[in-house]
Amino acid sequence: MKKNKPSSRVDRDNSDSAKPRSISDFQNIRIERDQLLEHFKHLSTPVSIFDNERKMFIYCNDKFINLVGFDENECYNHVFNDFRKWIHPNDHSILIDQVGSRLRDFKNNSLQLHEEKFSLHFNFRLNTKNKEDHYTSVFAQCSVLEWKNDYPFLILCLLTDITKYNKNNKIVYSINWYNQNEQEWTKVFEEEFLNEPRMLSTREKQIFNLIIQDMSATAISKELNIAFHTVRTHWRNILSKTGCNNQRELKQLAIKEGWI
Repeated sequence: MKKNKPSSRVDRDNSDSAKPRSISDFQNIRIERDQLLEHFKHLSTPVSIFDNERKMFIYCNDKFINLVGFDENECYNHVFNDFRKWIHPNDHSILIDQVGSRLRDFKNNSLQLHEEKFSLHFNFRLNTKNKEDHYTSVFAQCSVLEWKNDYPFLILCLLTDITKYNKNNKIVYSINWYNQNEQEWTKVFEEEFLNEPRMLSTREKQIFNLIIQDMSATAISKELNIAFHTVRTHWRNILSKTGCNNQRELKQLAIKEGWI
């Protein structure tokens, strides 16, 4: 693509019909385009820039395109709701219901967020195109490039494939704040969010949580004040639904899936 003449700032263009295909098409980032291009070109991690108002990506580098499995046109034509389909359902639920809630509470009660001075770090599982049920564990680092009326307007997102290093599927979420006095980033909030075995009933989840604590059926029946045979029935159902053969396998699966 033919590049525009470099300039210190990018002129604004509010046209919703614009379909950016490169960093030179940006109409909202108050940064030198050549600096961004040069920086992104040498990064070894997938990079995207998300327009939070239009709910669509306006820049994806080659490594991001390779990771998600889309071609360039697909990346720019998909809106965010399309990409959400490839996030693991359990992770998506946690990110929307729990992580999103924490961020809103933290913003309203703890901090006055200012432009370019906070970032979010979290992990999730991404089902890349044509990979069926094969999920890649990724670590996302998101920073706000531009605010609009106290709303994060443009968001820079760096993804790292952590599949080889991720030992479980719990989500760890943190907020990092730039300390102007110390001239450094400081972690101001961190929380772990456990997945849950959604295939189990409420009573089965209750018994499941005791099984993975290495409790016997006899001990569980006493703990819950229910019949031993009732516990054994639930125990068999839990193993069947999770595809496990015994208590040891169930605990290993619980660790892997981030249930504990």
